[in-house]
Amino acid sequence: MTNGPRESTARVALRYLLFQTPGWLVAAGILALSVDLFGVTGWLALAAFALFVAKDAVLFPFVRRAYERNDVPPHPVGEAGLAEDAIDGGEGWVRVGRELWRARRSPGAAAISRGERVRVVALRGHVLDVESLAGEAAPSPPR
Repeated sequence: MTNGPRESTARVALRYLLFQTPGWLVAAGILALSVDLFGVTGWLALAAFALFVAKDAVLFPFVRRAYERNDVPPHPVGEAGLAEDAIDGGEGWVRVGRELWRARRSPGAAAISRGERVRVVALRGHVLDVESLAGEAAPSPPR
């Protein structure tokens, strides 16, 4: 698995817009009904809609990462990672791609040092079972 360059802002923005569009349509419908049923002026409804859309434009930089394509599989069994902690008898942390996972040594596997490459051999709940990949080059850090 590789950590390639970040996804382009245009692609992420398009994905974000596609997720926001249904909410905009609902807001437009409610505002149109409020004009017909409650006598709200048209310019006030347009201003309210513009503020509703502007809210999403302002929030985009803060939520951009949530809309990026996830390069980590939901079940990282078989993937390589990097031990953030030494894992001997207990548990420690392992980075797989951009994600940080709780991990323990696979039964029968050798102790794992901090900074050592590991392979995920099983997923038990939210904890990975890992084994050492001693001798292989360390993965490049996530971007």
